[in-house]
Amino acid sequence: MELNMRTVRYYETVLDTGLTKEESADIIVPDLFPDIMRIVDASGLVAVKEKNAWDARAEVSGVVRAVVLYVPESARGLKKIDVSLPFTHTFENQGITPESKILAKAALLTAEARAVNPRKVQVTVGVQLDVTVYALAEWGLCEDLTDAKAHSAHLLKSAERAFMPVAAQCKEFTVSDELEVPGSRPPVLEILKADARLVTQEVKFIGNKLIFKGSALLRMLYAGPPANQPADEICLWEQEIPYSQILETESLEEGGEAAVDIRLTALDLDLRPGLSGEARLLGVTLQLEAQAVSVAERKLEAVVDVYSTAYDVLPEFRAYQIVRRLDRSTRRQTVRESLETGQPVSSVVDAQITLWPVQHRQEDGTIELSAEALAKVVYLGDDQQFYTLQRHLPVALGWESGGNAQIKATAALAGEVLASGTHDGIELRFAVDFDVTLSENGQFSALGAVSV
Repeated sequence: MELNMRTVRYYETVLDTGLTKEESADIIVPDLFPDIMRIVDASGLVAVKEKNAWDARAEVSGVVRAVVLYVPESARGLKKIDVSLPFTHTFENQGITPESKILAKAALLTAEARAVNPRKVQVTVGVQLDVTVYALAEWGLCEDLTDAKAHSAHLLKSAERAFMPVAAQCKEFTVSDELEVPGSRPPVLEILKADARLVTQEVKFIGNKLIFKGSALLRMLYAGPPANQPADEICLWEQEIPYSQILETESLEEGGEAAVDIRLTALDLDLRPGLSGEARLLGVTLQLEAQAVSVAERKLEAVVDVYSTAYDVLPEFRAYQIVRRLDRSTRRQTVRESLETGQPVSSVVDAQITLWPVQHRQEDGTIELSAEALAKVVYLGDDQQFYTLQRHLPVALGWESGGNAQIKATAALAGEVLASGTHDGIELRFAVDFDVTLSENGQFSALGAVSV
């Protein structure tokens, strides 16, 4: 008797890890810039630039483009200093090969600046780097035996369902647009800082193509002409930029699904004067990378036992490790906090929320998720001076799960961050979406060889 084998190809996760890196640099204030009186804010954009795989190791490198905003000694308003902080990390695992697929994402957790003296700034950033490495693997699964009836053999078959990654791909693309600052807002004298929050809105398969649509919410803090005050007016402007892309898939099966993560690798703004001479036209170029993992729920049918009434049949069995998905859901938690400043707030200039990695705990059938949110608010006091308020806020979510499971959860901002000033503080509101996947590891044995 011979085994009729089915080849099952999939992507095996050989590395799935994360770490926090800290980078620091000392920056000299350029000669044309005024001296520093007081630092107001430090922020930045982080991007993964290169991913390389070799035998037993993978290297990921990127850069943080940080911006320091400060109040100059010689004038009112805000000035900015740009600085780049590169980072590199090497991951080691025996399962990594030059053909492995590397998916990496970086998030800026903290950005701090300290004035060493009026002409020197020390900038320190904390980066969360998460890396997953996939390697192509295959199984040989026995589905039947030839000449089983001739040997009076009886077969016992069974079926298991397993979720398996069937494709891991990356695609770089560019989104360009020309935006116009509306006439109801001041024209742009100088762009102080800008970022873009990326939201994936739709993912679907058509044939062997993966189509995904989303938008980039551009946030730009800029200085405009003075409005009945001695200093430039500081304004925040937001604009949504839609995009859609097509990704050719390596493998597509019925019942498959894809998770698409969009990452910003570069943001370029080109300020252009309009016909009136005022700078209101803005050329925007977003360099993006899509990282897509397609997962299929496969029905694995196999021979799990064999015996014969006429012959001595000696089977050998092989163990297979599988993952069963129990549940996947998105749960929203709304946060509302009153932050004390100790002084009246004239207006809020900018408010940002940074979410740290999700922590989870499971006990007695209850799942608890928590993600620390770092809130940073730049505001004007009643003395018309710029100040920064920074607070760590816990965001927690819990529910009854009815059993133990492996938990994988991520958190992302949902909607706008709303902040308003009060007589002694700031009222802050935002929402967080927790994307939760519950699964369990399983094992089944199937026929691997047989002799008569």
